Amino acid sequence: MQALERGLVDKLKLEKAVLDEVKTRRNLLPPEPWLHAIEQRSSKVAAWVRTRLLSGVPNSAGVVISARKMGHGIRPVPVVGIAERITYRALASHILKDQTLPTRSPEEYKEFVLGPISYAFEKVGRRRRVKVGESRIGYVVEADITAFYQYVDHEVLRQELYMQTGVITAVDRLMELLSDLSGRNFGVPQLLDASDWLSEMYIRIVERTLLRRGLPTWRFNDDFRIGCKNYREALTSLEELAYAAGDVGLVVGDHKTFTSTFMNYFFANTAVEVDEATAEFDPQDVEIAVTDYADMDEEESIAAAVTTLGRLDAIFDENHIDLKNIRRDDLRDLRRALNALSRNDDAQGLSNIKRLFQFVPALTPQVITYLVRMHPQQPEETSRVWKSLLVESASDWQNLWLVYACREMRMLAQNSELLEWVEAQAHGRRQEALRAEAHLTLAREHAVSFVELDAALRSAPDALAPWYVLGMKELTNSENPPSESQIKGLRQSSPLFSILMEDDELEA
Repeated sequence: MQALERGLVDKLKLEKAVLDEVKTRRNLLPPEPWLHAIEQRSSKVAAWVRTRLLSGVPNSAGVVISARKMGHGIRPVPVVGIAERITYRALASHILKDQTLPTRSPEEYKEFVLGPISYAFEKVGRRRRVKVGESRIGYVVEADITAFYQYVDHEVLRQELYMQTGVITAVDRLMELLSDLSGRNFGVPQLLDASDWLSEMYIRIVERTLLRRGLPTWRFNDDFRIGCKNYREALTSLEELAYAAGDVGLVVGDHKTFTSTFMNYFFANTAVEVDEATAEFDPQDVEIAVTDYADMDEEESIAAAVTTLGRLDAIFDENHIDLKNIRRDDLRDLRRALNALSRNDDAQGLSNIKRLFQFVPALTPQVITYLVRMHPQQPEETSRVWKSLLVESASDWQNLWLVYACREMRMLAQNSELLEWVEAQAHGRRQEALRAEAHLTLAREHAVSFVELDAALRSAPDALAPWYVLGMKELTNSENPPSESQIKGLRQSSPLFSILMEDDELEA
């Protein structure tokens, strides 16, 4: 990326970007260990980023981790450097400051799901009560875009941002940054707020094409719903969606594309029972079926979570969850159940953790977050469960989460026999982010030397440098701390290193 003009840099709210980025939680990756450090020193971090922007310091590409999706699917999730993330957010915020963007809240999702239903009964005259069969549409097409974030074309996005914002120079610098991060002219990094905003601007191109062609269309992120009078129209609508997506380099996902009769869509997404098909109802009173535990109180959410987990053993029940042949709805229910138990510090799900981790790798973030959350209350049980997962992990991504939990639960302090396993993650042909997590975990227990960390830092991608620097900081409290000259040399190597090595402020 070229050096930014001073006038543009002055308009960027860099310190706000620092503080806002700290609040971002990337649910497919363990929390970054540097979040607290840069939050405490937000003004210094902002000043450092400002200097980088004015001087045109090259940006580093992110380190990509392959997170598991349902089945054998893989989602590439990049670890992006601190300066790059802050610059990305600040530029995108500046460019889109006058745009109205969705928050992707549960309320917006409910409106999206209810869209075809509200439309179906929009013209029922003065009568307030109708029957399901009186709908003005007969089918609902449900579809989404395959690998949406990966295939956002930078040039198409550039032209769209030009047209919608009228901002030219900042957009050009943003496109250069995206190219630096991805190493190509397409794709935006997943799990960052700025990418959500930019992807929204991009997918609106597809949506407005459908609307201009007269198709009743509703959208939530890259999920689409299209209302159709008959099956022939449903097939035509799918073709129109495929053409509109293809025009901007996107592809409709076959595995998540469905055409439902309106009646099936209605009963699948509302609280109305199937046996009420011939009964009259007020369309304005229709509510979406519960899609989360957000509307429940503590007792209700725990009870719902326990009921969901109980379906794992209900072999002869029609609602049985078969982990070897898990369905998308089952995965969603299990994810919500684990989140609810974590949120409420309830240990009733611990007995199910091993098999969920083994058979449904996509649940790894929820499984590990739950273990870490419950550890202070159930140290012996959570430690036993964590150890049982070591033989079940099948990918560097799962091991990344296990190493994170090892550090948070202080497993090495409890059992030195685990040292060999963590050291194996820190060395050899392992994923770079996993090596960084493992080195920091070893440093937490003073089981690695400053020299080794320094050597690893020199060869590590810039995006992962904070892990090694924070590991060196851990060693300053060891029995054999690094020398003053070693620390001085590290601090002088980078303003970021100096910031990360500062003593933490005491929290109130």
